[in-house]
Amino acid sequence: TVMVVNVLYGVSSFGGATVVAERLAEEIQANSSYEVHVFSTYTDLHDPLGTLRRYSYNGVNVWAVNVESVNLGFSDRNMQRIFAQVMDLVEPKLVHFHCIQTLGVEMCEECAERGVPYYVTIHDGWWNCARQFLVDLMGHYCGDQVPSCSMCKNRCDIQNSDFFSKRHIAQLALE
Repeated sequence: TVMVVNVLYGVSSFGGATVVAERLAEEIQANSSYEVHVFSTYTDLHDPLGTLRRYSYNGVNVWAVNVESVNLGFSDRNMQRIFAQVMDLVEPKLVHFHCIQTLGVEMCEECAERGVPYYVTIHDGWWNCARQFLVDLMGHYCGDQVPSCSMCKNRCDIQNSDFFSKRHIAQLALE
């Protein structure tokens, strides 16, 4: 059993990262002996926040958590609790974290605590940038420089403590 984690999926599909995650999950499901489950989000004002929906999308099992909105959130202990519940049900042998803003890095911690191997796709700067796409408040690309606390403070008003906290949490998850 393989679990793919992506902020959006299936009925909530939007953006390039989601298309990649969907195609990857569908290809694995259709062309291997692996069973694929996806952990994702959805937004529905009629459901209480944190509600978990299960559905199938193009032959792939999806577990989606109701969130207020997709955001750049880096940390979410409540989401870790919900993710742990799904892990208890699915019992994945491998987890692929693709695009996890809104969901939080604690899911990596959950895998590590359980001894479940995982890998992370780093493709959009979220792991290194408080604004995800390495773009400052003026819309200028920052990726031509190595992110530093002084650069992030000057260009995006990111506090040093926030910069170092995120960097430390990301490093632990990626190790």
